[in-house]
Amino acid sequence: GSFYENALDQVDAVAQVMAASPFSVRSGYITIRERRFASAICGVNQQITDIFSLELLYGRGLSATDLQEKARVIVLDAGTAERAYGRKNIVGKTINISIGGVSDTFTVVGIIAAQQSGLESLFGETLPSISYAPHTALNEMKMIQTTMLAVSFEEGTPEHIRTQISEVLLENATDGTNVRFQNLDHYEQSFLSISDTITWFATGVAAISALVAGIGVMNTMLSAIDAR
Repeated sequence: GSFYENALDQVDAVAQVMAASPFSVRSGYITIRERRFASAICGVNQQITDIFSLELLYGRGLSATDLQEKARVIVLDAGTAERAYGRKNIVGKTINISIGGVSDTFTVVGIIAAQQSGLESLFGETLPSISYAPHTALNEMKMIQTTMLAVSFEEGTPEHIRTQISEVLLENATDGTNVRFQNLDHYEQSFLSISDTITWFATGVAAISALVAGIGVMNTMLSAIDAR
């Protein structure tokens, strides 16, 4: 189903909600200086920096004016900027984004720290970049259809508040709309647990390697002394 335009305002007004943003993500491509990069392009609003831990390095984030004017602006990650230009600060440069055969020109207004660098060091491969653009602009271009909301809560918010939000959304949705929610903290904890396990495993392997190497050096030294 789909939500009415005032659904987001209704969610934002719920007690203990810190920020709320439409959140839609599609895989696409970013073309910079005739170089093409795979990217996860997210349609969001200006509150996304209050929901996700986005570290702004240069320029600015999205603004309410960008959303109202459906501006073709984008916040890009530093890794993509550096691969294209050899430097991280490319605020003011124009790029082309393409999703599902639809493309348009966007202006870079902000640069954030690369979000996938930690994952790349863990998995040992290059992952698609993550970029953020006004959901209103992407919706107008039929690139993305908004079907999700990202919401951040005050610490210690009880579970029934999330149920309350589901009810608010159902009241502001077309007939037949189905609403469900997921707590991303669970995914974060699972990932951190896996990451810690891999770290301990790697440390154990390194310790065993150092022990074996030490024994080898010791044997060599004893053999040399015995030969003398």
